[in-house]
Amino acid sequence: SVVEHPCVQYGAEVVEASVTSISAGLEDFFSSAASGAAGRCAIPTVSGAARSIEPKDRLWLEEELEIVHLDTGLDGADAPDLFRRGAAPSWRDLHLNHDCSREITDKIRRRIEEAVSQRRTERINLYHPPGAGGTTVARRLLWDLHRRYPCALLREAGPPSGTAERLAKLTALAEQGLVLLID
Repeated sequence: SVVEHPCVQYGAEVVEASVTSISAGLEDFFSSAASGAAGRCAIPTVSGAARSIEPKDRLWLEEELEIVHLDTGLDGADAPDLFRRGAAPSWRDLHLNHDCSREITDKIRRRIEEAVSQRRTERINLYHPPGAGGTTVARRLLWDLHRRYPCALLREAGPPSGTAERLAKLTALAEQGLVLLID
């Protein structure tokens, strides 16, 4: 038989979280409250709590990666003109839904979520002619998943061991797998 947690009878929802996740969430809450979230770089952890990345770690990670953190794309002008003329969408464009939805996006998203939840490495190739929207689909996927999983765009790869160390650091901070876009 299944034993219910005593708090359930009062309508509470029980969420399992490690001490590390709880302390990271509290650290993020207090640091963002103190700084007004200016310059914050936080990623979701396996428990759903946000975890701030320390400035020195962020600088090191961003030598090769563009981290799609929880505050990405929230500020800025609503100016989709560059995207509408063929440029890759900005995170702000995706936040404001300037792209059009595509059926393929949902299929790929489900495949990614399954792989990440099982901590399985999966490579998905999007073959497309220039201007067909493949980059937009890939960035939309990162945008849609960045609140649940750490997401990053590999801008340039240095020595393989350095890139692997950066990806391992991001994974360790979040206590879960990540989604990486290589375009």
